[in-house]
Amino acid sequence: MTEKPTRTIPVMVLRYVWETGWSGGRALRPWPDRVFAEIFQQPNGWSLRDYWLRCTFGHLDLKFDIGPWSVLSGAAHQDLRSDRRAILAACRAQAVMDGVPLGRYGHVVAFVHEPPCDTGGSCPDVVLDQNPATLEFYQRAMGAMLGFSAGSGPYCVMGADQIADYPIARPAAFAGLPLLPGTDLFRTARRVSAATLYRHLPAYRATVPLSTVDEEVTVVALGESSDGKSTVAVCPVAGGEVTVEYRTANGDDLGVVPAVVVHSLGVRPCAGACFEAALPPIVGAEAVVAGVRVQVLAVPGPDRITICFTR
Repeated sequence: MTEKPTRTIPVMVLRYVWETGWSGGRALRPWPDRVFAEIFQQPNGWSLRDYWLRCTFGHLDLKFDIGPWSVLSGAAHQDLRSDRRAILAACRAQAVMDGVPLGRYGHVVAFVHEPPCDTGGSCPDVVLDQNPATLEFYQRAMGAMLGFSAGSGPYCVMGADQIADYPIARPAAFAGLPLLPGTDLFRTARRVSAATLYRHLPAYRATVPLSTVDEEVTVVALGESSDGKSTVAVCPVAGGEVTVEYRTANGDDLGVVPAVVVHSLGVRPCAGACFEAALPPIVGAEAVVAGVRVQVLAVPGPDRITICFTR
């Protein structure tokens, strides 16, 4: 990381057990403090803080304060489990009763036990439990909490589930800790796409000059850049923009198929970046999107490609 984070984001993690308590009917005790520290905050390379700090090139630094396990008074699992907004409201109200000051936090993670419940982002907050399919679910939920719109395609964590994820070693903090059947927590996601960063992160967008038709642009592979510069080419089109980025199987993108990835922004009825094409990184590969032809002109190195937009 070569740049100081430009925006520190304080997040409060509220941990509550339903008033009906942990029934003991499932072999899943509430996770201990050490597990939460590893998942959210520790500098272990895969925590939610590390992931988002790295994938935004230091622009977003999540600072988590993790509260103690408490009881969610007057809240039964069967009454609230299917209503994310009601869960968040109940947890925020309980925090006030418990004397937890929330005023300094722009976001709240309502972590409830036991699962299942209606988990996911509801900007500016999020509901989580101990039943994620993989770590990727938590990573995507943080994106939704931060206001990153759901996109499409296999080259963004805000897109489709469990595509291009890859395994990480089971951390020591989880030794002997049971997980629910079907949960493979130790799989992490590919990066946030450059198109999504461009759409939602002004500090990143400010580093991206717009390209003109017939202009040659060299793009550095997203996962191999230390500062995020020159990692996306953007061409204005009628109703929006077309973006091009280069993805290689390195770092957080270890599970992706290397490709020159084309997205559109604002062209289709998609809230986030809309995946259009994945071109092989070879000279002559091309695609036409929103009336603009994207063509690979050269591959000057393993970590970069040169493209051109034409009509």
